[in-house]
Amino acid sequence: DGQEGDTVRLHSLRSHVAYNHGDGLFCSKHSQEGRAAVVHDSCSGCTFSRSVFGTLTREGECAASCTHLDLSNRGIRGLGGTVFDGMGHVTSLDLSNNALAELLPSTLAGLSSLVTLDVLGNG
Repeated sequence: DGQEGDTVRLHSLRSHVAYNHGDGLFCSKHSQEGRAAVVHDSCSGCTFSRSVFGTLTREGECAASCTHLDLSNRGIRGLGGTVFDGMGHVTSLDLSNNALAELLPSTLAGLSSLVTLDVLGNG
């Protein structure tokens, strides 16, 4: 069913976009064009980096103008536990076409305004 305890298994969401409507995830079909992979991305004062092991981390505080975060095609294998803490202004997060095998809801807890979560092409 795509969930195991509090972990969302992304292999079941491989061809879907997940929308967060407060209580859980709703999935609908979606497709995405590929983009070149990069290691560092900035969004209004903060910088996201992928380690050589594929873990995404963040340095700095993101300004309120950072509402759409595109981290697609970055070779991300895991998310640092606090990478999205304090980012309540983000409404759209694109994590598509990475190598994420699971996504813990606690990792997304800091994204209190999140409406759209794209996890297409993971797992």
